[in-house]
Amino acid sequence: MALSESISSDSDDDLYTKSIDLEKVKVTPHNDILPSNSTKQESRQIGSSVAEIEVIDDDASLDLPDTEQISQRAKEARKKRIEQLARKELLELEKIISEPALGFIAPYPKRTKRVNCSKDTQEIGSGNHGIASYFKEAPVAAPDKSTDVYDLAELDKEVNLYVTVFVDKDVNRKGRFMTLLRDEPFDKLRPEFARELKCNQLDVMIHVNNVDAGPGDTPDSMGLDIDKLAVVNVFSLRSEEGVGTDFSTDPSFIPVKCIFASGRPRCVYIKLTETFEEAKKRIKEALHLPGTIEKLVFDNDVLEESETPESTEMEAEDVLEVYLKTS
Repeated sequence: MALSESISSDSDDDLYTKSIDLEKVKVTPHNDILPSNSTKQESRQIGSSVAEIEVIDDDASLDLPDTEQISQRAKEARKKRIEQLARKELLELEKIISEPALGFIAPYPKRTKRVNCSKDTQEIGSGNHGIASYFKEAPVAAPDKSTDVYDLAELDKEVNLYVTVFVDKDVNRKGRFMTLLRDEPFDKLRPEFARELKCNQLDVMIHVNNVDAGPGDTPDSMGLDIDKLAVVNVFSLRSEEGVGTDFSTDPSFIPVKCIFASGRPRCVYIKLTETFEEAKKRIKEALHLPGTIEKLVFDNDVLEESETPESTEMEAEDVLEVYLKTS
């Protein structure tokens, strides 16, 4: 036991005393290890910097800008821009108004039509003088009357009419003067003539210089001279007997347009509740037809005699085809 202790002690001495010479060891401080004085100074600086740090409220830093204020600023800026543009436009307008007015420049005249002068060219002398004198004396073509401006000016002109409305009661009725534009139809005058004749507009016949004026005819289409007075005679196709009763104010009657295989369309009033058998008689008597009515056609369907205008849903101004019996 004593031997082991002696051995261990010897080995320890050898390990800690013999292997390392403590006197020869030179203690050198590491670069990262600062002396105590510098450590104290640094700690003071850190403490002062910590004291200077300002605490920021995180909630306040996350506040969003006021949208209403931004939009208000944008509106004000836009309003200022609009006012500036308006002032600029007013200045330009004042500048234009203050400038002196320029004279109207006439349009460049159209080229004159080429004149066929094969015979005359032989008489033209040689040289520039002869050619210049020839073209100087050449006639200038008249303005083209087919232009749009000319047509509009011509259509605005009125035709003078001497109108006589022949009413059976007053044969010696005096005529009157009227005017009508060149492009206006004579149908424009039919309502006035129908009131005087106490008949439907379709029963009004208008003769212009002894020529029948059909639907849509105008003074221009009939070739009337605007410098001459046109004689217009107005008649009623209905006799005095048919004029006596006025069904235009009776709601139980409707006017229908009767068309025939030949001749002008005629207008007649039929009762809504009467059968077409009775309507045939009424149409024949009112229009003074020469023959008996064979059939009536409405909307490409032959009407039965037992039907009525009300049952077929017939309305005013509908077209009714009238077919007469042929012998």
